[in-house]
Amino acid sequence: MNLLGSFLITLSMSYFLASGADPLYRYFFIVGFLGAFTTLSSITYDTLLLFKEGYSLLALVNVFSNFFLSLLSGVGGLALGRFLFYR
Repeated sequence: MNLLGSFLITLSMSYFLASGADPLYRYFFIVGFLGAFTTLSSITYDTLLLFKEGYSLLALVNVFSNFFLSLLSGVGGLALGRFLFYR
């Protein structure tokens, strides 16, 4: 969910900024809707559970992969938003 959320947030920001929409709509959709869609709590719980069960390496892989893949997904959303909304 975090990968999709990162992609959708950056794509939506590109749209809202290009369209000049009221910031209230931008904050409502991005913070309210997409912020609720993606949450760090699930990553935290899964990582702590992996540590508790003795899977320290998997726990670290979980943290780093979520962070870096979310960044890459965000870059993809930003690139698509620039392509679609800034021509």
